[in-house]
Amino acid sequence: MKLHVSGYSAAGANIKDLMDKKMKVWIDIDKHGRFALEPPVALVQYERMELPKTNESTSTTTGTTATGAGTTAEQATPTEQPSTTPTTATEAPQATPVKVTDSLPLEFKIENLFPALSEEAKAHCKKEMAVYRTDLELQTQRANAKNDLEGTYYKVLDSLQSSQFTQWFKKAELAELNAALQAALPNIEEDRPEVAAADFKAAHDRILKGQEAPLGRRAEAEKRTSAIPEAQKTITEAINYANDLLNVHAPEDRPQTNTELEALLQDANELATELEGKLAAQEALPTSEDPAFKCAEIVSKAELLKLTMTFLKKKVMPKPPPPPAANQTTTTEETKPEEGKVEDPKQEEAEEQPKEGDAEPKEHSDL
Repeated sequence: MKLHVSGYSAAGANIKDLMDKKMKVWIDIDKHGRFALEPPVALVQYERMELPKTNESTSTTTGTTATGAGTTAEQATPTEQPSTTPTTATEAPQATPVKVTDSLPLEFKIENLFPALSEEAKAHCKKEMAVYRTDLELQTQRANAKNDLEGTYYKVLDSLQSSQFTQWFKKAELAELNAALQAALPNIEEDRPEVAAADFKAAHDRILKGQEAPLGRRAEAEKRTSAIPEAQKTITEAINYANDLLNVHAPEDRPQTNTELEALLQDANELATELEGKLAAQEALPTSEDPAFKCAEIVSKAELLKLTMTFLKKKVMPKPPPPPAANQTTTTEETKPEEGKVEDPKQEEAEEQPKEGDAEPKEHSDL
């Protein structure tokens, strides 16, 4: 790349008191390797004259005070004549030179100095770039694998100083872990170019495998602190629920059958007995031995027991048959005679005939 700049000589030709003149060009490069050229400028430095600012408020205050004093003197001594001394004019402030720097843009043109590449040259460049990228990727993978190994090494080495960590190891497991650490130490401290990323990863996996079983025992012990009390709570709830329905409520007063409740009670008692035996066996084992049971097994059985109990709680009694229709009840009440009253047809006829003395209605009485 070739840069042509014009206008630098004429940048400060018309400036008075020119002191210095230089040119500055900014070239930036980003993380992808691309260049960016900012427009060049001419930095022109010169001197100029500048008057200092006057303090008008001070002059005004001073003049007012003098006048006031003169007025007071005249009132005190009326016969005294005012002074006729002429007032001296204030001298003009001197100009102070100030240095100024201006940036004047310049005209520029970029010329590419590289000739056009042939297809053969382009193919060669692509091949070289592919090799470079492959080598860079391998170096990155190797560095990452070495960092992982180094971080795990020092973390495990620090943990081995605590008895809270080593109590979960058997003697053979602890010896194997120390041997894995000793084998990985030269690859960490020494710079060996022949050691590849796969070698660092193999040493890292060996350290992780050496502590897999002890950390599994510790994880099971931590799960037992929360999983076992929750399972015992579910077992107790199922036993109380089944006994309450079987002993307090009659079969015809509940939707749950005796068979369902007895099966739930049997499953809960069996799980309680099993859990009690496994906890006793676990208490007899040292922390470095494999656990007597897996917490996941007890948790799954307790969840099944809880699901069965939830299903039984959702069962409800069947609804009673609906009452008879309203129109049928009204008809029956109308035809039913009143209690203690006997119907007499002659009495009904007597009620229909008019009584003596009653005036019979006469039709067309005015005719």
